[in-house]
Amino acid sequence: MGKLPWWTVFVSLFNPFSNCLVNGFPYVELGPLVFTILDTIPFFFISWTGLLTDRKANGLILYILHLVPYFLFVFIGNVLATLLYSFIIIGMVVWADMARLKKIYLLIIGASGLVISLATRLKTSITGEYTEETTFVYSNIQEVFTHAKWLRMGEGNRTAGVPEAHTDLALVTIIHQFGWLAGLFTVIELIGLLARMLFIFPRVNEPLGKVLIGGGVTLLAFQTFYNLGMILGIFPLVGVPLPFISYGSFPIVLNAIVLGLVLSVYRRKSTFHAIKVE
Repeated sequence: MGKLPWWTVFVSLFNPFSNCLVNGFPYVELGPLVFTILDTIPFFFISWTGLLTDRKANGLILYILHLVPYFLFVFIGNVLATLLYSFIIIGMVVWADMARLKKIYLLIIGASGLVISLATRLKTSITGEYTEETTFVYSNIQEVFTHAKWLRMGEGNRTAGVPEAHTDLALVTIIHQFGWLAGLFTVIELIGLLARMLFIFPRVNEPLGKVLIGGGVTLLAFQTFYNLGMILGIFPLVGVPLPFISYGSFPIVLNAIVLGLVLSVYRRKSTFHAIKVE
């Protein structure tokens, strides 16, 4: 247990020791390397895998380690990092082999973090009192959908008025450039990937493998359905990327790591079983 809290120190470096700001968010620049708070998410994913599969882990220490990153994320003010962290932990805790009471406490902490991070934005979505910027974004998305075709490019360059059209709202660009069928095919492919991951889940008996796959499926499912919800105006705009589609090094690297871990677990499931039999 004493070796794992190092990532909390890594996260805490961003605000007091950040040496540049991009769009109001702190970055740590070390020569040619630039780190953001989002770059810590894979470390959380790997670290919590070890914590949740350790039967000797102290419950109080787990609660503290779960809470500390929330305070740091709120201090930095990155909603996306909070959401990704919350869903990763929730997905891993659900499938972790641990005491029920300990699991319930961890899930309550995770759910509380989600509510706190989205409180003001959910209130805006429910009441319909959007800011001028949000109204402008949704009006442009509606304009793209209205003029989109089934099999070819829509009329004009209507994605010019859609911010983040190549990153968070990449699906809007796909629908505009290639038609509704291309957009539907993209969504079906992502849902099919999730279904495939769920299909292999029952074949993995090792607790470590279940935790990894549970966290991976939850993370990819959250990004997919939340991104669709953002585009449709159901969920607040918080910059959640579409897995493997949105441009940017962070979403591609994070999802590639998650998918690679899932494939590694599945490839070694027979090895785990043989060791267990012996």
